[in-house]
Amino acid sequence: MQTEINNLENSYPKYDAYSQKDAQKTIDDNLKEPTIFMNMIIVIIFAVSTVLIINMMMMSVKEKTKDIGTMRALGTKRKSIMLLIMYESLILSSIGGIIGILLIAPIYSVMGLMMGATSLDFTIPTTVLLQVVLIIFVIGTFSGLIPAYLATKISPIEALRYE
Repeated sequence: MQTEINNLENSYPKYDAYSQKDAQKTIDDNLKEPTIFMNMIIVIIFAVSTVLIINMMMMSVKEKTKDIGTMRALGTKRKSIMLLIMYESLILSSIGGIIGILLIAPIYSVMGLMMGATSLDFTIPTTVLLQVVLIIFVIGTFSGLIPAYLATKISPIEALRYE
């Protein structure tokens, strides 16, 4: 391969010859910074969604303080209360994730049309769907940990006094 490039350069001294590897390296170098920027945006989106779900779950626990106190007074175990809050967090993140997955194709198609694409064909690869589902599960689980832990620390006596 290198001899062919040398022969081309010798035959055409005004032009530079590049191999496919050289072209791929140039493309990779040019796309490195935008890829890092997009990854930073993705991390920020995940952090914001996690904080929003934590906030919603904290409000939910605060609103259910009296109910949680009643459940604790009736003998419900802390683990059951923790699982209840964790399930609610997973359901909340799953609903948001499903809405997001359903909106990917139309938004992508509209953006493609705005950029001059002629076709509206867009399919989501299965691997991407699996990654999104995994991320939704992780975000839902971690977002529910703190509110669930705080819900288990609610004293039945204090909760029944709570207005």
